[in-house]
Amino acid sequence: MSKSPFKGVTSIVRALGLGAQCYDRLLDFFHSKAVDPDALCQCWVRTVFARMPGIHRVNG
Repeated sequence: MSKSPFKGVTSIVRALGLGAQCYDRLLDFFHSKAVDPDALCQCWVRTVFARMPGIHRVNG
């Protein structure tokens, strides 16, 4: 099974109910040098834990 980044973008498009035209724009966004993946991930994790305080943490 291959680890393709495209599966993640497809999941985002489906989960948010976006139109097919958003797919290429999201790919551009994630491949942009303006995006820091580590900072984006940290922001996402903080947001998830802030909005869902009952989530169980494992190893921090």
